[in-house]
Amino acid sequence: MLMKIIKIIPGTKIPLNQSQLLTYFSKENIEPGGLVSIKLRNRKAIGVVFETEDLRQTKMNLRKSSFKLKNIEKVLVPNEIIDEKLRELILWTSLYYWEPAGIILKSMLTNISLKELNKKENIYENGEKNEKGKEKNDSNKKEFYGNLNNKQHYKILLDTIKGKRQVLELYPEIIKLEQAYEKLPENLKKKTLVFHSEIKKSQLKKNWLRIFSGEPIIIFSTRQGVFLPFKNLKIIIVNDENSLSYKSRDQHPKYNAKHVALKLSDLHKAKIIFIDKVLSFESYLNIKDEKYFPRTELFKEKTAKIEIVDMIKLMEQRNKFSYFSPVLLEKIKSILNKNGTILLFQNRRGLATYVYCKDCGYFYECPNCKSSLVYYRDTNKLICHLCNHRENPPGGCRKCHGHLVKYSGHGTQRIFKEITNLFSETPIHLLDLNSVPTNIEKQKIIENFTKEKKGKILVATSIIFGVQEMKFDLISILNFDLLVNFPDFSTGERVIRLVRKLAIVSKELIIQTYNTEDSLLKMLHSGQYEELYKKELSLRKALSYPPYWQIISLKYHHKDEIKAEKESKKLYDQLMLQNISPEGIKILGPMSSSKSRVKGFYYRSIILKVKRSHLKERNHLLATLPDFWNIDVDAIEI
Repeated sequence: MLMKIIKIIPGTKIPLNQSQLLTYFSKENIEPGGLVSIKLRNRKAIGVVFETEDLRQTKMNLRKSSFKLKNIEKVLVPNEIIDEKLRELILWTSLYYWEPAGIILKSMLTNISLKELNKKENIYENGEKNEKGKEKNDSNKKEFYGNLNNKQHYKILLDTIKGKRQVLELYPEIIKLEQAYEKLPENLKKKTLVFHSEIKKSQLKKNWLRIFSGEPIIIFSTRQGVFLPFKNLKIIIVNDENSLSYKSRDQHPKYNAKHVALKLSDLHKAKIIFIDKVLSFESYLNIKDEKYFPRTELFKEKTAKIEIVDMIKLMEQRNKFSYFSPVLLEKIKSILNKNGTILLFQNRRGLATYVYCKDCGYFYECPNCKSSLVYYRDTNKLICHLCNHRENPPGGCRKCHGHLVKYSGHGTQRIFKEITNLFSETPIHLLDLNSVPTNIEKQKIIENFTKEKKGKILVATSIIFGVQEMKFDLISILNFDLLVNFPDFSTGERVIRLVRKLAIVSKELIIQTYNTEDSLLKMLHSGQYEELYKKELSLRKALSYPPYWQIISLKYHHKDEIKAEKESKKLYDQLMLQNISPEGIKILGPMSSSKSRVKGFYYRSIILKVKRSHLKERNHLLATLPDFWNIDVDAIEI
């Protein structure tokens, strides 16, 4: 048998300044997309065959090369498992998000059962891969819905299944996915697979095989679903397209599933539908540029009347501080008397968000992080939200040994405590990450809250957006200033999204603030949402921010602060010298990160602003980075 040269993507990390394809040889017949075992230095790895060539076609090139060609260890699956579209998607994601192709592949391989793939009787005949798969497509439309009602939604799913095709439906949160799945009619539920991290591995592997087979099916998935082995993908639905949960930030590979889904739709010539009652700035711009087709009118969703309460005036009128203005308390009483539902929104956890000594001004910070320790009453502990460091509350000041230690700030536990004291007969529930850390616990709180027949109050953080949509008679943002006083380019968009989402699900919205002159608040109050989008986008364009330019965050950390400073300055100087396109790539820094010290490490950042047309030059710069720098392409915050 003629020997073949095989180019392989190994399921392991290879630095991006090196080729992501490794060259081996084999006498066995392996199709591109097949799986093999290879030896990589002193360890074995599974790889996917990217392409093959006859040895005689490459003999001259091999004679000139300086490396010795190795034989593969073993053929695991000789037939195409990772098809050409999926291989292309892996490489595109690798080059765009600057993640090793092998790390992307490795995250996919965990769902593959080699044993079952080699049992041909357990694999469906890939019939839909033939002429049926070539039937008319939807000309790769990109559509946007502010709201897709159940009748429209289920018709799209049913029509696709009847047409012997596949549907991918993405959700940003597991709990929302599960709730949507449970609401499906039985005929659709039988044709739907669920794919997310809380499903048993054995079931995920079975689901993977059914998708690979080309079976006409609906797939409900979180962000990992973009890398499934679709054969006849006709429609992709992205629910809550504005959600930040589509971006993986804390683990590799880092990517935004919404953007990978766009590339996936291009490869499969599939229609993609974005759904969100509050569209992202990016989607708004794409609609205006006629890249997306709007299927519903923008900004036409009915919203609550917003009432602004000036807390500064109230402080001047009263001696005792309260988190609840008289206006809010009167509204709460009135609505509870009518058995209504109330949400008190406070985006900070804990009883006291900072602890300090009134005698000397000493603040209690985490010994590992430059972050305030938060006091939790239920555990009677001071806790760091960054590294989970815990310590007992102080008996006296650790610096001056005074006894005037004050617990201050507006955490959810304090709000819960105060409102419970005021309305002791009312059912009051707390929804934050500390009180309900798991999806099962979140669901239980929501179920208990919705079952209550009498007037009720929910105290919650932004975790409320990760569960099913609920309607309220009254919502209050207890401290608007906590939302806007955050130095980041995306703060405006986040606040607009948050306020509008709350206004959509409430009959009345009361916003308490210590700065009634805030320009963003004034425009929100008057309901000028589209004007806000235009204003914020104009500002972003002038300052070279997304969606016009790309933001890349480069981070370095070290236990020695001087070393962190020197290393970041060294890289900054290097990048400035090597930047051949200063008109398309701006380099900012080095600077302390927003979380400058975490778990004993000092963090420094360099920010790249890159024109969308300069990705090749961008990659040239990124290839020069040392391996110990962390790269986050399309960073959500800097």
